[in-house]
Amino acid sequence: MPYSTRNPRTRSIIEAASELFIDHGYQVNMAEVARRAGVAKQTVYTHFGTKERLFEAAIVHLIQPLRQLLEQDQRGIRESLIEYGRHHLDRWLDTRTAGLSRRLIAEAGRFPEAAHTLYNNSMHAVCERLAERIAAADRRGEISVPDSRVAAELLLGMLLGLDGDRRRLGQPQRDAAARERWVVLAVDAFLRAYAVAETAPSASGRQ
Repeated sequence: MPYSTRNPRTRSIIEAASELFIDHGYQVNMAEVARRAGVAKQTVYTHFGTKERLFEAAIVHLIQPLRQLLEQDQRGIRESLIEYGRHHLDRWLDTRTAGLSRRLIAEAGRFPEAAHTLYNNSMHAVCERLAERIAAADRRGEISVPDSRVAAELLLGMLLGLDGDRRRLGQPQRDAAARERWVVLAVDAFLRAYAVAETAPSASGRQ
């Protein structure tokens, strides 16, 4: 459900909603969003209809750069995944994204539909897009991947490592240089696991 943020009013509503969802969780009401965005409450309803659709738009706004990163990527799979890995860690460890996830995890029992929306439009959507990129590399013969969705989930877990838990528990995380090294290590380990097997020479071809 993409909403164009080229419209300044739409963008202001989405950005206001994102900030409020991060600060207060899913209990935010539309009147609060309207006040923060500087518009009438009816304007929020006109653009988004319901709080659930507004929440979905806020998530997509935060995650959209990741979802778009691998579109029409013509680079080799290693370069593409390393670049993706950098952005993935930057986005998931970003204070705003982490704050929204933390809020909804705490409230998942009270607002299961919101938690479902968060999952479908963030973690699941990113994994699906990455799986598509991996499947394309498999078709080109760059790697050999029996199940691209499994491979995508494995790579996402490798990229994040324990840094998500470190952030949640207030522990030191990798600095920028260490994060860069980690991304390269993770991608190279992933590519070794899915390397195309070399074909042994046939008996008739041996000298």
